[in-house]
Amino acid sequence: MKATTLARIDHFLRPLATSLLPSSAVSKLYSRGRDSFLASFSTDVPPRFIPPASAEVSLWGLTLQNSIGNAAGMFKNGEAYDVVAAQGAGMYMAGTTTGAPRSGNSKGSHRLPFMPYPSSAAASNWLGLPNKGHIAIAQKISSLDRIAGVPVAVSVMRDPGMEYTEAMKLLADGLRAYGEARVDIIEINESCPNAGHGASDWNDTVGRLRELAEMRSHTGVSSIPMVVKISPDTTDEAVSEMVAELIQLGFDGINIGNTSTQYENIKQFIRPRERALFSWFTQNFGGGVSGEPLRLRSLELASAAVRAAQQQQGQHEFHVIRTGGISSAEDIIASQHAGVSFNQWYTGYFEAFGLVGHDVYKQLSRALQEM
Repeated sequence: MKATTLARIDHFLRPLATSLLPSSAVSKLYSRGRDSFLASFSTDVPPRFIPPASAEVSLWGLTLQNSIGNAAGMFKNGEAYDVVAAQGAGMYMAGTTTGAPRSGNSKGSHRLPFMPYPSSAAASNWLGLPNKGHIAIAQKISSLDRIAGVPVAVSVMRDPGMEYTEAMKLLADGLRAYGEARVDIIEINESCPNAGHGASDWNDTVGRLRELAEMRSHTGVSSIPMVVKISPDTTDEAVSEMVAELIQLGFDGINIGNTSTQYENIKQFIRPRERALFSWFTQNFGGGVSGEPLRLRSLELASAAVRAAQQQQGQHEFHVIRTGGISSAEDIIASQHAGVSFNQWYTGYFEAFGLVGHDVYKQLSRALQEM
């Protein structure tokens, strides 16, 4: 069955399933269905939609046909570039990848736990970075037929739980492989809450980033724009410090943010009928929350990052990317007014795909033109 048909059916059945099934059954159903859906999605290439010229943006000398694309986590192993490029995305993001392959998180009979909250336009996941590793994904990226206006980015991370020196060595090997694969942008993920690598102490993070800044020059990626992805649970003050440090170290941007673990704050954004699902999942797995509950916070933090960047006297191009709760043309406009250079979506994308299929970017472009 085509991915568009599967998504349309699920869009209408998901509220019923989350209302009638026990929490454990809902999680198992959607955890197991993700891989089969992605397999179908990755082979369902639509006719190409080219966004209007007014949607085009330029970052680091790269031309992007749109100011929005997928966030890391959607295509962990480099799948579906030709699908989203044909849909009209402005950037394709693979990963997050690690040095050693990872099977992801499991607990009891639940593998790669996931929970949707359709009425709240949100979701929880405790996936744990399942991926085939830097080298395998770099090889896949090297074989892609690139489409003009859709640069290829990859999100990478040092291996969680691995001895630090070995993890950094594998990260260096991965950077070399991605350089050889001619990736256009590299994202350093410093924000994953599902692999023991969440909002860590900033002083520790700075130490790693300084080492990484030195590593760029001898891994062949010094000319590739490199951005750092941080948690949406970061404070405004810490964001300002991070931006100043990143610019000083020569990084090219900051991405705010990832999923959130601020459950008590998020609970107010979960509809009452879905709070039992939310409580069951967070109590059993923890995990990160995505979607609508992050919309306002991602804009606040991205705005703070833009202001901090404007106060610096950096000698190179630095951009702020916003991720979290993006779902509409209004969100894109709000980002533009705040000075955000690019947007990434995940939960909002799949909500839209369930409604309009491959016309997700076409509908977004139409709405922007009408505003």
